[in-house]
Amino acid sequence: KTIAELMVVMSLIAGGGTLTVNAMQGILPKARDVSRAANAYQVSVALELYASDHGTYPVYTGSDAKKSWQKLAAALESTYVQDIPHDPSPDHAFRYWSDGNIAKIYFFSEIESVEKERWNF
Repeated sequence: KTIAELMVVMSLIAGGGTLTVNAMQGILPKARDVSRAANAYQVSVALELYASDHGTYPVYTGSDAKKSWQKLAAALESTYVQDIPHDPSPDHAFRYWSDGNIAKIYFFSEIESVEKERWNF
């Protein structure tokens, strides 16, 4: 009787663990999207400070995400933000574009599976 009860309890614990793992898998992409939005907002505040001081946004009109973020980091780090944030997933990257008058920050949304224009100012 005791072994049977122990087996029932163990199977209930294992089943609960499986349900928890499945539920967490849906939460992680959403959490990374929330982190991306917060990081993009932090950079937008730094960009506004930069534009206030220089009368223009840092210019980058290319399409290479890595180069655009490096260019932005060179312009903003140390004065406007200590470390420019990066995408929480190694599979994706933020992208910046600006002609000096308009600036845009893009990031990939895992929930919607599309690149989103988050800040257009």
